Amino acid sequence: MKSRRRVISKVVAVTLAFGLVGCKLKSTNREETPAAPADGVVRYAGQEVAVTGAVVLTASVTARKAAEPSAAPVETLPVGTSVVRRAEFQSFTLVSWSGADGTEHTGWIQSEVVVASTSPATTTGTARPVIKLPKPPDTTQPILPPQKCTGGKVWDGTACSCPSATAWNGSSCVVGGVAGGVAPAQTCTGGKVWDGTACSCPSSTSWNGTSCVAATPTCTGGKVWNGTACACPASTTWNGSSCVAATPTCTGGKVWNGSACACPASTSWNGTSCVAATPTCTGGKVWNGSACACPASTSWNGTSCVAAQTCTSGKVWDGAKCPCPASTAWDGSTCKAKPKIVLPG
Repeated sequence: MKSRRRVISKVVAVTLAFGLVGCKLKSTNREETPAAPADGVVRYAGQEVAVTGAVVLTASVTARKAAEPSAAPVETLPVGTSVVRRAEFQSFTLVSWSGADGTEHTGWIQSEVVVASTSPATTTGTARPVIKLPKPPDTTQPILPPQKCTGGKVWDGTACSCPSATAWNGSSCVVGGVAGGVAPAQTCTGGKVWDGTACSCPSSTSWNGTSCVAATPTCTGGKVWNGTACACPASTTWNGSSCVAATPTCTGGKVWNGSACACPASTSWNGTSCVAATPTCTGGKVWNGSACACPASTSWNGTSCVAAQTCTSGKVWDGAKCPCPASTAWDGSTCKAKPKIVLPG
């Protein structure tokens, strides 16, 4: 019995050794993807470790045609699917399962799902060995980040150097200079002058594209430069601090209210000019030019204007009725003076 175990152990060790050797040999040629068989699933012979054993999936997973996360999917396997492990990388395991059509299907699933699905109650076969595939050496050259250059030098990808047509004079890049020397004076055009390192416009001037011209002053308060001075644009006026829309000239007594010409308060427009507003009279009174009064042939009864009445027999109209005047009394036919009462003395 012990000798039999020794033989099995040696066979397993030899098998793993050959698998690992094959993995190392193939790892340098990962870019050579084997041709896929009829089912489209790629077998990486020699790069994966052969394993056996059936497991029941405890999580849904998508089986793919190659051991890559971006490989085309074969089928989504639901929870409870029984799969047989065929071979595996560190991250993917080649499995087979019985499809809905009764045929055997094959694909690569994530090894972590297989690990999660492995338990003594659902697993058969040998223990699952795991290996790491060697990472291809990085042959790309490191790219240096741009550096901060001084003295007029610019970063060319590998070092700071002076731009073309310039040379280093020991402290900066100069036009037409000789490395280690001082740049000679240059002939400048367009009004520019040589400042020792380059041709530039004199102070208080600026370059307009063809020559140096007097610098345009900076105007404030909404004013613009008209060529000789800062001034408010057309249709605006200066209010002392800024340019504002010009105030229109109003006629007929109207004044500008900020948005239009209008009659002042307490006046109204009569069609040609602003006139004092006519008061609103009540109780039938009308404005006579100076006050509200009852029209002719009417009189005020205390609340409104009513038609005047003609009284007889000495009576007078008080606005509501015809009574006898004061100091008189009605005797039945006319208003008579009240008799004087003389008290006995």
